[in-house]
Amino acid sequence: MTEHNRAHPQRWTMSWDRHAIVWLEPYPPNIGLDGEALAELGALLAQARERDARALVLRLTEESASEGTDLALLRELAESDAPLPALRELQGIFSTLAGLPIPTVAIIDGVCEGVVLELALACRYRLCSDRVATRLAFTELQLGVHPLGGTTVRLPHLVGSLHALELFLEERILRAWRASEIGLVDRILPQHRLRAAATAMALQNRPLAVPPLSARLSNVPWLRPFLARRLHRQYLHGLDPAHDPAPFALVELWERQSITDAERAEAESLIKLVRGEPARNRLHVAALSRRLRRQTQGHTPPRHVHIVGAGAMGRALAVRAAMHGMRVTLEDRTPRQLAAAIRYANLWLEKELSDREQVAAAIDRLHPDLGGRGASRADLLIEAVDEDLEIKLDVLRQLDSRLASHAVIASTTTSLPLNELAGALSAPRRLVGLHFSNAAALAPLVELATLPATTDSARRLALGFVNALELAALPVAASAGYLLNRCLDAFLNEATILFDEGIDATTIDQAALRFGMRQGPLEMADRIGLDREYQAARNLAQAHGHEPSGALALLVENGRLGRKTGAGFYDYKAGEPVRVMPDLGHLSLDDISDRLIYRLLNEAIRCLREKVVADAELIDAGMVLGAGFPAFRGGPVRYLTRRGVEASAHRLRELASLYGPRFEPDPGWEALAALEPAHS
Repeated sequence: MTEHNRAHPQRWTMSWDRHAIVWLEPYPPNIGLDGEALAELGALLAQARERDARALVLRLTEESASEGTDLALLRELAESDAPLPALRELQGIFSTLAGLPIPTVAIIDGVCEGVVLELALACRYRLCSDRVATRLAFTELQLGVHPLGGTTVRLPHLVGSLHALELFLEERILRAWRASEIGLVDRILPQHRLRAAATAMALQNRPLAVPPLSARLSNVPWLRPFLARRLHRQYLHGLDPAHDPAPFALVELWERQSITDAERAEAESLIKLVRGEPARNRLHVAALSRRLRRQTQGHTPPRHVHIVGAGAMGRALAVRAAMHGMRVTLEDRTPRQLAAAIRYANLWLEKELSDREQVAAAIDRLHPDLGGRGASRADLLIEAVDEDLEIKLDVLRQLDSRLASHAVIASTTTSLPLNELAGALSAPRRLVGLHFSNAAALAPLVELATLPATTDSARRLALGFVNALELAALPVAASAGYLLNRCLDAFLNEATILFDEGIDATTIDQAALRFGMRQGPLEMADRIGLDREYQAARNLAQAHGHEPSGALALLVENGRLGRKTGAGFYDYKAGEPVRVMPDLGHLSLDDISDRLIYRLLNEAIRCLREKVVADAELIDAGMVLGAGFPAFRGGPVRYLTRRGVEASAHRLRELASLYGPRFEPDPGWEALAALEPAHS
């Protein structure tokens, strides 16, 4: 007979089965784990021990585990008058779970990260479901902190120091099979077998597996200084501890574990990090990401997706949709392009999933479709062809004649007005825009554009598709370039003007990287392809200005199209840019950085004024999650309001006096001053 505990306030469900095994699960789902929830867990652990429980199972499902490291918990610590005692008390709860004299089992069935993953690691055994959606992730560095529940001590003993530090520093996302290979989980099972397996494991209480010799050797104290130097070379080289202090703190914490009270040192280190400006800014971005994810969740994905265009973007969307359970037909006029897409899909899936059965199932759902027969049966049709108005209009006209009455059409345009594309359709109400950044590794954010005529059902289906790919949707107005490409176009435009002035590509990109941008503008353009960038720049120029520079046009004319041709802004050797850092002479990296970044910032404020997005926070979310703006600065608006709106506008006016009217502050700067208290 099962007994349920329904104490109030209720943040966990607790039940006892006929074997005297206690079952715990966070409740209600999707509210995250704050200090109150962890304190209640501590009380339930004490209750289980007092009542002589035979074993304890912690069930971490898709819903309960999806929140990761809870922002409320970190904010509580950042704002507490006595954060260290509060955190030490929380650490005691993890230690209590880890030290229970009975078998403890964590069931992981869904996304498991942050505090939730730390709870799983405090259990003696871990079971994972074999679903594609199940993954484990150490995401603390994204928030500017490191683990807080003793995991910096516990994980090295479980998998070895090198594996543990690699998992932390690479912010690696692990599918179940990879987690099993390194000893992070004990068994992988189908979802319906998890409860029975957890019961059996709890009752059998088998001895723990011994880590391999290499893992044990990496924990030898006298080796830590040598390994720490290796970690610095491999992971910390090029990072600025003023901007990214957490990785440095993590390595130092691990290196000193043998000579300190390790858990207290972990707590002191975390408090210092969470109260710093980089972590506060990263928490701001994480809160915005959660806001967008919640708006995206809860929508039903399409069962059948038809994609036209088997180039980089089309094949990337096709393989991900197939991996996440959708039937996909991929259309292209060229058999060779389709064959290349299927080869890419096989390689990508084998790397991503590891499990052969899951790879085979995903490939079975992906069908090359030379004749386009799948279009008439699809729920969602996506055009992913070249960024040329006439080509896109022709594709949309053909799709319009073939699609089912309920189907929705999405365009992946990055630079063309959606209303012009709508002219090719007999029913524009079913058209949406979906802009995915970076085909090789989709950014976590997708711009979703709708027209006034777009139906709510079309918008919901598009959200369902984005959610199924485990991405977040940023609603944007249907203007050419949306938010991301308009800002990045201004950024690249200034970079090409600097290149025209004789400044080399390495110096220009180095200035952007020093500010914290994820990638330099010229290397980014080379990677995408200068022919594509030039076409997009011409499209955006018709709508918003920023005429392409002579340098970009000349490179395209001379066939220097970027990495794919071995030459662009850079020359390439074995696919890598050849960088030459000359003597800067009178040049200043700060001045170059200001020219690049203030063009981007000014365009972001223009987009805010024109209501491309609904509010200033969405500017921050979009630019950090989708365009590589540094998370440690919190986004363009937060950066400007922290720096001072008037001081930033003054700097723009200085640049305008030196370099021309493209730097004149947009009228939106006047309204921005009113936001300063909210972001400071």
